[in-house]
Amino acid sequence: MTERQTAGLQVRIAECVIVGILIVAICLRASLEKSGALLSVLHGGTLFGLFVIASSLLHQLHPLVGRAFFALTVIVLAFEAAIQTMTGMHLNWFVLSLLWQDNSSAQVGISFPLVAGGISVAVVMLIGISARLENRRFSTPVLATLVLVLGAFGTTQLHYAYAYFGGAAEILQARRTLPFFWAPHPYQSNKLLGMVLGPRAINPFSHSDIEVAKSAFEPPSNSMENRQIMLDPTTAPNILLIISDSLRSKDIRADRSLMPNLFSAANDGYFSLDHYSVSNCTHFSMYTLLTGRLATSYGTSRRRGTPTGLFPSLALAGYRLTTAESSALDWYDLSEILLPAETERWIAEGEDTIENDAAITDKTITEIAAWPNLEAPTLHMAFYHGTHYPYSDDLNAPGTTNLDRYKQSIQLFDKKIGKILRAIKAQDTGRKTLVIVTSDHGEEFFSEGRVGHASRLSDEQVKVPFLLLGAVNDTSDLRSHADVFRFLINAVVKGPNQPPKERPIVLANCDYDFPTGFALIKGRARYDFLYDEGYLVPGPVSDGSKNPQGQLDAARRLLTLINGDL
Repeated sequence: MTERQTAGLQVRIAECVIVGILIVAICLRASLEKSGALLSVLHGGTLFGLFVIASSLLHQLHPLVGRAFFALTVIVLAFEAAIQTMTGMHLNWFVLSLLWQDNSSAQVGISFPLVAGGISVAVVMLIGISARLENRRFSTPVLATLVLVLGAFGTTQLHYAYAYFGGAAEILQARRTLPFFWAPHPYQSNKLLGMVLGPRAINPFSHSDIEVAKSAFEPPSNSMENRQIMLDPTTAPNILLIISDSLRSKDIRADRSLMPNLFSAANDGYFSLDHYSVSNCTHFSMYTLLTGRLATSYGTSRRRGTPTGLFPSLALAGYRLTTAESSALDWYDLSEILLPAETERWIAEGEDTIENDAAITDKTITEIAAWPNLEAPTLHMAFYHGTHYPYSDDLNAPGTTNLDRYKQSIQLFDKKIGKILRAIKAQDTGRKTLVIVTSDHGEEFFSEGRVGHASRLSDEQVKVPFLLLGAVNDTSDLRSHADVFRFLINAVVKGPNQPPKERPIVLANCDYDFPTGFALIKGRARYDFLYDEGYLVPGPVSDGSKNPQGQLDAARRLLTLINGDL
């Protein structure tokens, strides 16, 4: 090392300017949140200081190592900025885990090999750019820089812990908007601050995660899953579930010509465009649809290792189980949780969604044609993927937007519905057929401010069409996917039906294992909550500001539901 190098950290101005601009970009959204400005400045300063120290040391170790670090930092920050802008989410474990799923290419349009290849190319390019940047630099003392960075980090933690200790309502939203933020478990910080500030005020929205995990591990003693299903196999209805991925109500409501077969069939059954999918991602909403339970028990159901819900319940009652899947329902172990071993699964193997959906339609019609020759009733699920991004290459005409392609995919799905419904009418099995047509969740486009789903519980992401044909029992309780399991069990059971419980609609925001937020809808009022480490925190979009008592009552009701009383 030269004497100049040992005097302090050698900071490369051009690299720091580029990284600094990107850090400001990714922290800007959080600074606009209430009580988020100071947290954003402190956190952004910490990130920038860490880059300055690491970059300077690595450049001194070897210029190529320093340039590679700069390249990777720029890629990570740029990727984070893009994810924030498009989806409102962050570059975190949940987002990365999407890429690790076996069918990630079909689900999100990109796969891990594609991302890895793109990053490799970008790293090489940025290393070259770094080598050609004007080599101006300034020296800063190592100790002073380190003290400033540690001071910024410590102040960030203290500011967040103190705000959380005081109620958490505003600071939690700002924290969730910040990227790469870490803080100790609230138990530790609350305990330490309690020694100085005294006992923490009772949070009316608090809840024990231990109780959640315990109650979610097994269904409640009075649940439908613990009810012995008695049926007459000669008269029990066949059940056909037709589910299309990412099909929202908004476009169908605005333009009925997108789904003429759906609206025509609606004249013969129950139909709603105000039905809630309960969650905004496939694994959570399908779990609720087929179990009647909130996704708060999703993780524990996965770890339990025993299939749960409609399919295993009807298998025990004598039903034959079949599926036809355009995209495999293996997302986050979904099939292992919901489909028992005796399920006859048929999964399309093509790459094009239009071709796969056509194959699913043909397979389903073949199944229907075989029903008259079977002694046992059948539960069949047809899962379509054509309405999920990325759309078929056949729809990518020049000048068309993603929204245009999405609407074309809806029209194609409607044609398939028409073919299946005509096949059902043409067969004479001697037993009734219950048909449900719906979706797992909705979708957002840039016209709504974001792209995709799994980011927030907006109407675009959670309101889906719902059609029911062949029902003889009451349909007034069918308001969300949480009501479907109970309805179907009541439709096939021999003897008196279990009366529905009066309960509000509960929405659960997507994550890997446990929801990150909830919304409770009762009548015309909606109360939104963030969920963090056992605490419900009133969300930024909620009717609670107009009715504080209603918000408190909603929190108490929601905690009861989270605790497993479904």
